[in-house]
Amino acid sequence: MQNWFKVSNNFMDDPKMLEIGAVGICLFLAGIGYSSRNLTDGRIPKLMAKRLIVEDVSEVIPQMLELGLWVEDGKDYIVPAYLEWQTSSEEVAAKRQGATQRKRHQRQREVIEAAPAEDVLDAAAVRRRVADVCDKAVFDGDAEATMDNYRYVYEVLVPQAAVKYADVKGIGEASLLNSVLLHAAATFFGSDIDPTSIRRLSALRRDHGFRTIQYLPVAAAGAKGDPINYLTSILKKEKANA
Repeated sequence: MQNWFKVSNNFMDDPKMLEIGAVGICLFLAGIGYSSRNLTDGRIPKLMAKRLIVEDVSEVIPQMLELGLWVEDGKDYIVPAYLEWQTSSEEVAAKRQGATQRKRHQRQREVIEAAPAEDVLDAAAVRRRVADVCDKAVFDGDAEATMDNYRYVYEVLVPQAAVKYADVKGIGEASLLNSVLLHAAATFFGSDIDPTSIRRLSALRRDHGFRTIQYLPVAAAGAKGDPINYLTSILKKEKANA
């Protein structure tokens, strides 16, 4: 993967650069490039150091060590100030992970937008569509879905899609959001939800809106025998503090 490293605009004014000459400068920059490319945080294997440039480096490496541009460490050389100027391997990994997550979220949005609309107002058909959209967006082709991915889908994508679908099809927003809520509850609490629990969840969603859906993971994690009671206490506490 292509990456970049930083060089100060007064780099060539450093007396050490003048002392090591053109070959040394090429080797020094090639070493930083190697480390940046391979995410070694300034560490360069000695065997690789000899191959970084085509010129003979046998005389310049001792000069670089004497000047402190490189430091010897077992089978490696280290660029001492590397992490003061360059991006660490941890930072690069975090950025890549963020980019991967953003791409995943974009694909999930595309799944939401591409979901076929039902031309009937049948409640069962609506529930099937909600379940289909939820599952496609959550799993996104993966064998397993993370809890963060569940939260993102149920808290953000699917409720937005449900409201949009309600506007287009004239199916009532409340009915659609209840379907989203029940599918999410089945994911977090388990698939068997009794009619009484369904009524309690619907009442909570009516009284507290989207927050009911958003707090489902918290209720599932903190439930002591009855997650809906726990969910109710969270929502009431939040409302009291509002």
